[in-house]
Amino acid sequence: MTTPVLAIIETSIGSHGREPLRIARGLGLRPILFSANPSRYPLQPIDETELCETADERQVLAALDRIDAPLAGV
Repeated sequence: MTTPVLAIIETSIGSHGREPLRIARGLGLRPILFSANPSRYPLQPIDETELCETADERQVLAALDRIDAPLAGV
């Protein structure tokens, strides 16, 4: 079975730090950061990123479609 994904749209982690990522992993989810510039988050323990312009809804939806696992949340 494929691990469900928690899609984190870039600003979702900026002010909350590492806690959401830790909780997602604790729940058995695979957190993926969606960002046009993942280097903005150098201190976050992010294993996977999906490049997309997050201000553009169509690009975000296209990036979500590329994920090869069930989507548990955004």
